[in-house]
Formats: sequence, C-alpha cells, structure tokens
Amino acid sequence: MDYYILTLKKKQKEKLDSIKQTLMKKSIKSILIRSGK
Repeated sequence: MDYYILTLKKKQKEKLDSIKQTLMKKSIKSILIRSGK
C-alpha cells in the first residue's frame, strides 16, 4: 500500500514538473517574441 502511494505521488510530481516546464517554455517564447518586435 505504501509503495502504491509513493508511486502515485511520484507520478503526480513528474506531471507537475512537466507542466511547469511547458509553461516556462511558453512564457520564454512569448518574452522572446515581444522583445523581438
């Protein structure tokens, strides 16, 4: 049971990390586009 919970938490963290990375990439892109104009 504990192992299951740990795996679940790890998966959730990985999902959050990937979402954060995507958001950062998007914001960096928009900043670059804005500064490029």
